[in-house]
Amino acid sequence: MSAKSVEILESRTYLGDEAPIVKDMTDPKVLEELKNGTIKVKEKTKYYAECKFVVHAPVKGLVYEQSISRMGVPVETRKQVMGDYEPNTPENPFYIKKFDIQEAPSGFLVRGKYLCQSKYIDADGTVHAEYPYGLEITKK
Repeated sequence: MSAKSVEILESRTYLGDEAPIVKDMTDPKVLEELKNGTIKVKEKTKYYAECKFVVHAPVKGLVYEQSISRMGVPVETRKQVMGDYEPNTPENPFYIKKFDIQEAPSGFLVRGKYLCQSKYIDADGTVHAEYPYGLEITKK
């Protein structure tokens, strides 16, 4: 199966009641900004993400995996099953997946900068997309 069976088009991050942070994941400049930038999240903020994607060939067992580390030390790995997908059609040009609501941790010890790595992996172990980004937990 080709690594381009799944193409991530857009990422949206909803932080509390704020307007979503929308990223065009097909734009190399945006990917570079993500890699070198930081998304700031206030402690105890409820947040969730959505991704808009297109499937070019059938994919089974697609999973979103997020690895979080701080100062080079792994802190947490989260996995969310996305499911099985057939190729998109003109009637259904893309899929949108909403991920579970999370709450940012709080407290003096968790405030600070983290390095995150998002991956979209299928049941065969093929990594279809991978994006690093910075995250900072700030005081409320």
